[in-house]
Amino acid sequence: PKALGTARISHANTGFDFLQGNAQFEGEILGGCLESLYDIFDNSRYADSRELCQKYKLFPDLSDWKGKILLLETSEEKPEPDDFK
Repeated sequence: PKALGTARISHANTGFDFLQGNAQFEGEILGGCLESLYDIFDNSRYADSRELCQKYKLFPDLSDWKGKILLLETSEEKPEPDDFK
């Protein structure tokens, strides 16, 4: 409640970080929030996250990744890279 009415920090859109390959591409995107994907495998946030992911098939099969563009984004929590090692 104390943050109500507080202006959010705004950042100019500088595009995406391109790591390799041709700068022009098209295709289906697969991915999501890095922290959420990490939680699926880590089990430290929720003890049953791996089990639920397998039970409800929340994570794509290896064949589903073929030919896709991997998109990863981070949350507003600003995690440190070491958090994912």
